Amino acid sequence: MKKILITILSAMVFMTSCDNAMQPVTSPSAIGSFCLSVTCESDNYTDKLMRVKSGNSEVIDLDMFTVQMTKLFDEYGAPAVWTNTWIYSEFPEVIELSPGQYKIKVASPEVDRTSTVAPIFTAEKTFTIVEGQVTSLDLVCQITNMKVTVAPTANFFTELRDFTISVTAEYEGLDTPVSVSWSDADFVANGDGTYSTSKVAYFEAAPLSVMVSGYRTLDGTDAALRKPIVISDVAPRDHHILNVDVQVTGDVKSSLIIVDPTLNDPKNENIVVPGFEEIPIPDEKPEEDEPTQTVEKPYMVWAANPDFNVYMIPENPSVVIDIYAPGKISEFKIYVSGSPTFEEIISGLAGDDHMDLINNTDLAAMLGGMFPNFPIGAEKLLGQTYVEFDLSEMVDLIPGVDSENTVVFTLIIVDEAGNTYERPVSFKAM
Repeated sequence: MKKILITILSAMVFMTSCDNAMQPVTSPSAIGSFCLSVTCESDNYTDKLMRVKSGNSEVIDLDMFTVQMTKLFDEYGAPAVWTNTWIYSEFPEVIELSPGQYKIKVASPEVDRTSTVAPIFTAEKTFTIVEGQVTSLDLVCQITNMKVTVAPTANFFTELRDFTISVTAEYEGLDTPVSVSWSDADFVANGDGTYSTSKVAYFEAAPLSVMVSGYRTLDGTDAALRKPIVISDVAPRDHHILNVDVQVTGDVKSSLIIVDPTLNDPKNENIVVPGFEEIPIPDEKPEEDEPTQTVEKPYMVWAANPDFNVYMIPENPSVVIDIYAPGKISEFKIYVSGSPTFEEIISGLAGDDHMDLINNTDLAAMLGGMFPNFPIGAEKLLGQTYVEFDLSEMVDLIPGVDSENTVVFTLIIVDEAGNTYERPVSFKAM
């Protein structure tokens, strides 16, 4: 999901320089004018529309946003009493204002705190009107709540039935927790019997409690978390993606909760879903137990930058990272964060909030043509125990796209034994 920037450009100018098509709203002793316009920072977006991207797109109409302006102090510092509120579609094109200090606040329509169906946006700022001067203001509306996406794996749907996935949060000032639950009936089945639909809910920035329960498809035995998993590292604008999975090995499999790296800095938390023993099928000649072998986890070596410090991009960058996976690579994904512009480009290429280097064949075809030295695709990565991972050509694009921000590539590798390795790699234009 992209962070939405709503640029509110405003200026205090004289009446002759503003459009007088609408009747101005006047505060006491008005001697100046205040003009306000709202636009979205994207050439592809329609005025008064804000698009929130995370998988599927959601379009939010700004017409129903509220705009509230309050005068705090007059020009002599004495407290002032004047306020007015509009919905954006009715906001006047010109407002006459007297000198003093003001506060403007723009927010999405007010909803009940227990509602979990939509993002909430808000921004506010104080500014001063000075007689004879022009005042301009840039205001950015940002999401103030969190997005939670529940995305069970295909394996989860195969192994469990009659399941329930619940996410709960306790808000300060509310006696009753806010909770959303989904059952297997809430997910849509494809024609081949697999499931592809994820579920989304929005919560205030408060610790989340996740609970999963159900029954094993094979024999109907219980399969559930022993206790809820609590996610306490939360903040406004976080996007928590819960990839829920289960493994029939008698061991435990970690289901990674990935915080959308296009919002705040990436955070990674593990939610542990207990596995259950496979039901043995008797053989006429039982085989002897084989000794359990531990597979070394994947790891990376960046010889030119062993501490993985921020890489300052020179004119001809060379970024080659050696990737070792003794257990053979089964998954390889990259999440990009730190630069809304670069994230937008990657999202457009990948059709998702991350790059799946093995399974996304369309992405492999595009990037393979653009970056001949960039290893991508199942034939170059799947089942490999060593990969010379050359990011040079992709990194070379960064300065031309974003010369200000630090771009972070979070590389996530899973081997055939289920071991996961994750490493952020940071780049910044010189």
